This record gives sequence, structure tokens and C-alpha cells, in this order.
Amino acid sequence: MANCRPFLDEQIDIIQPRVIMALGAPAAKSFLGRDFQITKMRGRWYEGPAGIPLMVTFHPAYLLRQTGGELTAVKRMVWADLKAVRTKIDEIPLVPERPPEQASLF
Repeated sequence: MANCRPFLDEQIDIIQPRVIMALGAPAAKSFLGRDFQITKMRGRWYEGPAGIPLMVTFHPAYLLRQTGGELTAVKRMVWADLKAVRTKIDEIPLVPERPPEQASLF
């Protein structure tokens, strides 16, 4: 993860997303530190890289491992997180694209 983080940070800088959603504890810990506890801290807004709003929710593979009432409860939590992200995206205005860098003729 440490080896790949510079590439992720570069991609975030290029794309300039309005919101980041981290799926699962490893993704959350990469942004928020190793003390992050997904079961206690998911579903809240955090400040991500470059001040980008960051939401953490369960990884889809976690949902696939749930059964019965647990599945229903976890799906509701993830659905609430997804709706919160959609609302946040709608609230944040689009930033105009950066003009393409001018290629040097010489």
C-alpha cells in the first residue's frame, strides 16, 4: 500500500474529485490512519487528501459474506452512505477543468 500511495495521490490530484468514497477498512486506513475502525467510524464525513470530503463504508465483499438479518442491516447502512455521497456531490459545485498545458513548439 505504501508503494502505491504516491500513484493514488497523483491520480487524485489529476482528477480532482468532488468526493472520495473509501470501500473497506484498508482503504479507510490508507487515508485516515491505522487506528480507523470501520464498524464504529464508517458513515461519517472526514477530510481526505487536499481537503476532499471522504466517506468510508463497507467493502462490497463484506456485504457478500453477510446472511439473513445481518445482510439487511449492512445493506441499509451502505445504502445510507451512498445516498450521503450523492447528496454531497450535488452540493459541491463543479470546478472548471484545468486548461490543457500548452505544448512547447521548441
